[in-house]
Amino acid sequence: QHWRRWLTTYCRRLRSQEDRSLLIEALDTNQVLQKTIRLSGGGFLRQGARLVSPAYVGDTLELGGFENMALNTEFVLCKAEGLQHGKPVFQSRNKEFMLSSAITQQGKVWIVSPDEKFQQTKNQGSPEGLPLKRYGALLVSPVDAQLLEAPQLNWQELTESGKWIMNKNAGLVKIRRPALPLQVRVMPPTAPSIIDYSDSYVQAMESPLVVWAT
Repeated sequence: QHWRRWLTTYCRRLRSQEDRSLLIEALDTNQVLQKTIRLSGGGFLRQGARLVSPAYVGDTLELGGFENMALNTEFVLCKAEGLQHGKPVFQSRNKEFMLSSAITQQGKVWIVSPDEKFQQTKNQGSPEGLPLKRYGALLVSPVDAQLLEAPQLNWQELTESGKWIMNKNAGLVKIRRPALPLQVRVMPPTAPSIIDYSDSYVQAMESPLVVWAT
């Protein structure tokens, strides 16, 4: 069944970061394109097509240098959460932490908080400013930090004693992006339905009997 599903797919090549950005923007949480996009090489990815591989085409953000080793981890784009204060939301690989934008009196910052706390407080500002304890923040970036290039250091960390410390070597240490050109495989919206293997086996066995009976 998996092989037959694979045969219904086709490939396209992403040649530029713009191609990749267009694809990321067009995908919904189920990896289905919500609009048709034209690639720089002249090809199209049609609305309704489903991305089969690779499973993830976005940036992978790696945080490091913190005393809490659990926070030295990778974050990937979380499309299900949409935008937070106009910025994308990222989720740790183990789904325990969220990396999101927050508003303070000094300006916008990035914070890392437990997933449960993020769900309780998302889309709220923080009139009290730093530190952002009431929002469950465990890490806070410098004001107006951008997550477009690495490294972005000098982040603050909430220690077990409840104090904030700044580490000049801690923060966003690396961004991994898929190498270009990148070949993607998609399933078109008009792909034939998949027949269960047991049904096709029965049909294969019964068909000769029908022919001989006639």
